[in-house]
Amino acid sequence: MDGLNEMFHAGGYTPNIRRADGSTEGLPCVEFNMRFFDAPKLHASITHEISVSRIGTTSFTVRHRFTGEGGTYAELTDSRVWALHVDGGLRKSPLPQPVIDLLNARKVSEAEE
Repeated sequence: MDGLNEMFHAGGYTPNIRRADGSTEGLPCVEFNMRFFDAPKLHASITHEISVSRIGTTSFTVRHRFTGEGGTYAELTDSRVWALHVDGGLRKSPLPQPVIDLLNARKVSEAEE
């Protein structure tokens, strides 16, 4: 999640903030799939790449790759819904336009995946 938050922050958007109406935005995970290929050596430098594979009305899917030393250590697919924490529960909400813009900047075509 830290990489995803860093991606939003780097793009100028702060997720999980309290809104003027008292609700708080959130990005709960609704699906997660991870595959491990290899283990890095102790103290190895690892690169975390994030690309967007799907953008919906209220949700999106990202692909994470962890690479280094010429190989891939792990890949994962992470689907999240945009939600508001209101009255003690979660309610899905449309993706804000600034978030859509940030996601589109990292969107890859199916042929690129």
